[in-house]
Amino acid sequence: MKKIIYLFCIISVSPIFSQTLPINFESDVVTEDFINFDGGTVTVVANPQSSAINTSATVAQLVRNGGQVWAGSKIDLTDNLDFSSLNSISMKFYTAAPIGTAVKFKLEGADGANFEVDQFTTVSSEWETLTFDFTGQPAVFYSLVFIFDLNNLGDGSDNSTFYFDDLQQIDNSVVTELADLSLPLDFESVITTEHFINFDGGTGSVVENPNVSGLNLSTSVGKIVRNGGAIWAGSKLELANNLDFSDLGAISMSVLSSAPAGTAVKLKLEGADGAAFEVDQLTTISGEWETLTFDFTGQPAIFYYLVLIFDFGNLGDGSESSTFYFDGINQNDDLGGDPTLSQIDFPVDFEDATVNYTMTDFGGASSSLVEDPEDASNHVIQSIKTSGAETWAGTTIGTETGFATYLPLTLEDSKMSIRVWSPQAGIPVRLKVEDSNDVTHTCETETNTTVANAWDTLVFDFANEAPGTQSLEVGLGMGWAYNEAAIFFDFGSEGNEATYYFDDVEFGVSTTIGIYDRTVSQLVAYPNPTLDKWTFESDNQIIQEISIYDVLGNRVYVSQPNASIFEVNAFSWKAGIYMSQIKVNNKTIHDVLLKK
Repeated sequence: MKKIIYLFCIISVSPIFSQTLPINFESDVVTEDFINFDGGTVTVVANPQSSAINTSATVAQLVRNGGQVWAGSKIDLTDNLDFSSLNSISMKFYTAAPIGTAVKFKLEGADGANFEVDQFTTVSSEWETLTFDFTGQPAVFYSLVFIFDLNNLGDGSDNSTFYFDDLQQIDNSVVTELADLSLPLDFESVITTEHFINFDGGTGSVVENPNVSGLNLSTSVGKIVRNGGAIWAGSKLELANNLDFSDLGAISMSVLSSAPAGTAVKLKLEGADGAAFEVDQLTTISGEWETLTFDFTGQPAIFYYLVLIFDFGNLGDGSESSTFYFDGINQNDDLGGDPTLSQIDFPVDFEDATVNYTMTDFGGASSSLVEDPEDASNHVIQSIKTSGAETWAGTTIGTETGFATYLPLTLEDSKMSIRVWSPQAGIPVRLKVEDSNDVTHTCETETNTTVANAWDTLVFDFANEAPGTQSLEVGLGMGWAYNEAAIFFDFGSEGNEATYYFDDVEFGVSTTIGIYDRTVSQLVAYPNPTLDKWTFESDNQIIQEISIYDVLGNRVYVSQPNASIFEVNAFSWKAGIYMSQIKVNNKTIHDVLLKK
């Protein structure tokens, strides 16, 4: 940039001083008034798209072709600009370059005085109005300098061609008089696009919900598109008051993007004097709404900006993978449940006070832990399919992390059972199992209730998959494993406030016939996964028999150790998933083994 400053200083020795704002290029400014530099060329031409916000006949055209990455042009004004009452300059702008292209508006004066403001395009091949805030700048500037797409070398193409028109000085203070913001934020009424403070290639706006489903049935959501600029491009919102984390230590936010699972989402807090603190989370799904929680426990009450940076570390390109939607920003104490509670595992009876029985609803279902409607001493999950709920509304049994262990599904042992209570007989109940680490790995099956207003034990056989869903055989054949289950009442019908209950989620048909009972022994298999061997240990109880099966149901190992501790050498086995079947005290325990 030293070269630019030197050039401008030479040119500015004898300024033309022939123009004043506003400028509309109809008769006031001609091509010869522009001072081009380093590969930028401005001419006054016919409007390439006389429509929408700009129907004028002529406009200025800046073409960048070679030279330098800062190529541009400038024009000198008759008098110095005074920003004491009119604090900003607005300009209509048009280009076919991608959304997020940088538009630099620089002011220069005598003795090297200069000040510049960047904005970024939010549309392509359409006119838009960009506003550059010069509040507080002294009345020392008389040159308007135009540098578009800074840091990229122009090639004379459409993407290096820019049109601008209607430069005028305005009072932009009325635009910033927006409603005060405070948590929670839902984007339904208070927040507008104008609340977003964009930076470095990120553009925030309020738009219609593109996927009214799953965890988010709201009408309007926030949207950020990242296109060029910097790898930290994003946008931020200013709150009316500092955030207080003394009682509520976390901030949760619903997120949707078609970017791959594992994309980084950075939530940063900022305050006065450069105070900042940030937390990263990673998405776990793609193309669906999910809730991410950011832990700010212990942070001081000095932050009033929420800074949103999606896909931090990568340069956005304006594509769907660089487009992010968010909603329901709320302060809470939900950091994955009470840390003193253990992760849910099957069989599930909802009676253990040490287990986290948090359910995860989607599509408009609403669940809660309640007393059994027929037995006040028993606890069950109540699930209401609310009015207007999706046909596929349901409840994941547990949190998004799934069960503590994988379901030992094989082609031979392919059943689960659940006790359900329904107000109607004959309705379809679907059960889906999936991998919480990759929710594209699923298997679904379905059965019908047989009684109304009474408990009914339903058996779900995943060997008989639901139409249009992946078969268990194919899934196991591809090495899929399942550690999460979701139940859907009255699958295929919209919600009508019907109330359902479920209890006793078990692998197999019933613990009473010895198919599965994890409580009969504190049996563990370690290390799991392993490179060479597993050690089975059963808390001083005798292990009568160990059988191990591959994912296709073929038995690959059997032994009768008659001991409380026993090793299985798997050094030569293929890497993959295996199912173990261990007999202890005449009960059979299943578990999933992983071989690296």
